[in-house]
Amino acid sequence: CLKDGAGDVAFIKPLAVPAAEKASYELLCKDGTRASIDSYKTCHLARVPA
Repeated sequence: CLKDGAGDVAFIKPLAVPAAEKASYELLCKDGTRASIDSYKTCHLARVPA
C-alpha cells in the first residue's frame, strides 16, 4: 500500500524494507517522534513475537 501511495501507515517487520528503500520510510515512536527504520529496537508502537 505505501509503495503504491494508497496508505499512510503500515505495520511491518523492519527487516522487510529493502536497504535501498530505507531512506523513504520512518518509524512512528510511542512519544510521537519519528525515527529511521534502523531504530526499530528503541522506536516502535508495539512489539509482538516473531
